[in-house]
Amino acid sequence: MRLKFWGVRGSLPIPGKETLNYGGNTSCVEIDTGRKNETIIIDAGSGIKGLGQDLMDRGFCNENGIGYLFLSHYHLDHILGFPFFAPFFAKGENKNSFTIYGPKTKNDSLKEIINHLISAPFFPLSLNRLSAVLDFKEINPGEVIELPDMNISTERLNHPGGGLAYRFDSNNISVAYVTDTEPLNENKADSMIAGLVKNADVLIYDATYTPEEYVNKKGWGHSTWRHGITLANEASVKKLVLFHHDLDYSDERLAQIEKIAKKEFKDVEMAKEGMEIKL
Repeated sequence: MRLKFWGVRGSLPIPGKETLNYGGNTSCVEIDTGRKNETIIIDAGSGIKGLGQDLMDRGFCNENGIGYLFLSHYHLDHILGFPFFAPFFAKGENKNSFTIYGPKTKNDSLKEIINHLISAPFFPLSLNRLSAVLDFKEINPGEVIELPDMNISTERLNHPGGGLAYRFDSNNISVAYVTDTEPLNENKADSMIAGLVKNADVLIYDATYTPEEYVNKKGWGHSTWRHGITLANEASVKKLVLFHHDLDYSDERLAQIEKIAKKEFKDVEMAKEGMEIKL
């Protein structure tokens, strides 16, 4: 299994000289299982645009490509790249097929939400202009999804409007994705999330704020690097990746936070656009 980070920022894409090192695109992570013409994607922020082009260059569309896209929630920074994902539009005899997973909501369905995004007045095309075959599946917290050689567990996030955390288990390797969530208790790991990420090889965790900044950000639905370390310690996580960087954090600021965090956890790393982790 290989992880690659295509977008690590929160709230808004931030291009420019101050974000060249860690990256300015919003949330998107790829899981490469090693199976030909298959991809697993977590979130469709602006980073998915680069992933789409990379898949095209790798020949993903030369045969019938199969993809699974897991959305944590539907805030714009996590779905805005959806209509710019090249494999959705690839022409030819072969048809790419994608299953789109996302949390069930009280109002619009997952398909309706994406349809709103890819329609007037927000976008010049509509879903029926996509060449790929799309299947939309809504998930409730606690459900388990079974894919070939992989099980995906889910849990509820503490975020305005709700959301889902995911755990991907394959061949005794586990990756947990927990972003856009706020701790229920600042000094203790949330029991449900701790259970989801228990003994994970990699935990990708929301570290939008510093502990000092969080004091004035309570109720905004985000966490801190320190709470990520508390969770990683209590759940015996092997590697912690701090994710969903604040849109106002420069490369210099993120490097400072990473340096502090490394003093408190044996294997912690600040997510960088383009970073790969092989498991």
